[in-house]
Amino acid sequence: TPLYSSAASDVYKRQAKTHRNQVVEAKVKLGRCYVQLGDMKKARDTFFNVMMEYPENMHAPEVSFYVGYS
Repeated sequence: TPLYSSAASDVYKRQAKTHRNQVVEAKVKLGRCYVQLGDMKKARDTFFNVMMEYPENMHAPEVSFYVGYS
């Protein structure tokens, strides 16, 4: 059973990472929508939230740009 326990743990970690990436993607898309709508306060707040909660995500350069831009 230790093998099954280890496998289950690995699957859980992969799912959590996938979920985390999906959350980051959704929040970045939301921020972009706010930019397109001209609501820079909501855009800044959304991008700032991503920057603080997920500082090492693949969108970090874009997020930092929009935080400074808005």
